[in-house]
Amino acid sequence: MLCVHHFSMSTRDKAREELFISTTHCSIVQLSRMFSVLWMVFDVFIFLTVSVIAALLAFDQLGIKPAVNGFFCRDENLMYPYRLSSIPAELVAFLFVLMPFVLMTGIEAIRHYHFRPKDTGWNCTWYWDTCYKTAGVFLFGMSVTVLLGEITKLAVGRLRPHFLDVCKPDYNKTNCFSDNIPIYVDVGDQHCQGNEVSLLADARKSFPFIHAAMAFYAVVYLNIYLQVRLKWRKVMLLRPAIQALYIGLAIYIACSGVADHRHYWSDAVGGALLGATVAILTVCFVSTLLDKWIRQDKLCNMQRNTYYKEIAIENDNAKRVPLLVF
Repeated sequence: MLCVHHFSMSTRDKAREELFISTTHCSIVQLSRMFSVLWMVFDVFIFLTVSVIAALLAFDQLGIKPAVNGFFCRDENLMYPYRLSSIPAELVAFLFVLMPFVLMTGIEAIRHYHFRPKDTGWNCTWYWDTCYKTAGVFLFGMSVTVLLGEITKLAVGRLRPHFLDVCKPDYNKTNCFSDNIPIYVDVGDQHCQGNEVSLLADARKSFPFIHAAMAFYAVVYLNIYLQVRLKWRKVMLLRPAIQALYIGLAIYIACSGVADHRHYWSDAVGGALLGATVAILTVCFVSTLLDKWIRQDKLCNMQRNTYYKEIAIENDNAKRVPLLVF
């Protein structure tokens, strides 16, 4: 009877221990999930903050005026007529913000449906997590691109090619020539007769070309994403076709600003470099697109190091084997 009683107590203690372990594990898992949600909320807050500031700067809602620079009288580079952009900002946002976002979320949905275990249903948590780490990061990088571009515009204050058409300086009040040599018109001597304050402010925001920056950011990020995620071997030309299409669209957007006489070619190149740089930094240091390649590279390095260590050990052992002299 004593032995039976001792056995029952041990079983009860073991059950309590297992219950305690399982309860602790569940609490840790719930706490980890709660912190994950909190960190995601914090990320969303940062994204919204950057996006709102970028939008306010883009639409001139913060009241920050660009740097005011002078010009040379009769500067032919500033004498082009004012015209609206042939490609509106709404179309640029549709092509290079909305469409890549929809494309990435659609590809993630197809990947989730294809790679999920056959006996399980749709895992919304996994799907939204992958979209958050790919498409969400894409939107964050786009906001950073616009923010940096608008800050640069305000700091540089480069005059657009149609500045004189918008400013309409009063040459009667400005001494433009001295011995037929053009004189630099400083800030206080410009005497612009143009009444459109918003157009005058915008005419001092030539560098960089924001549309080119947005286009090339989207192209670089999307092409890397497609190269990593879209691996449909049955239709091998689908991925390069999409990549080539977006490269062509980005080049066309960059050239349109120069053709409309709203930007110089250096503005377009500067915008393209800005967008491409932000895209590369976003892919490498913010998104998780290259994590698999990095893990594979580390694994290959570990295997290579192990192989060379084994060869070195074998060579060392071979040197230590005594020679038998007959």
